Amino acid sequence: MKTQRPTTIFPTNSVSSKISKADSQLEYYTGLNCFIRLITYQLL
Repeated sequence: MKTQRPTTIFPTNSVSSKISKADSQLEYYTGLNCFIRLITYQLL
C-alpha cells in the first residue's frame, strides 16, 4: 500500500487526487515498459 501525500501542500483535494492519479498511471506505464522489455530480451 502506498502512503498518501499530505493534502496540506495542495489547495484542494481534487488537485492532489489528479496528481496522484497521474503518478499511478506513470508508474503503471513504466512497469509495463520494463515488463515488455524483459519479455523481448528473453525472446531474443
